Amino acid sequence: MFFGQYSHQLDDKGRFRIPTKFRELLGDKPMMLLGFDGCLELYRAEDYEKIDARFSSADILDRRTAKLRRYLLSNSQQVEVDKQGRAPMIPALKEKAGIKKDIVSIGVGDHVEIWAKEILEKEEAELDLQELLLPYSKV
Repeated sequence: MFFGQYSHQLDDKGRFRIPTKFRELLGDKPMMLLGFDGCLELYRAEDYEKIDARFSSADILDRRTAKLRRYLLSNSQQVEVDKQGRAPMIPALKEKAGIKKDIVSIGVGDHVEIWAKEILEKEEAELDLQELLLPYSKV
């Protein structure tokens, strides 16, 4: 399980360091994709295949499924992690996620999210925990 938060920066070659605890779980060739919240997500290759399999087995005539699968696959790429734990930031995905230099990697259970620091800070400032917890408070 992925958890925790780590701040770091892209190096001069556009690489980022994957924290050791995350790297051990992700393996040497994780999949990077643009998440629905605008951050980048890293998945173990086998977990990414399970996500794709859900769309592959869906009705091919369902346009929503086709559009979602297109979004997923066209905004995904496998990255190779070097011996120092660095991985290249995919330029097109980096731009779509608004990443410039400072990034924050956070563990969210089954995957890692990579955020532009300033965007994550804005997201957290706008977070209303009371509203999010409301459905769970009636248990």
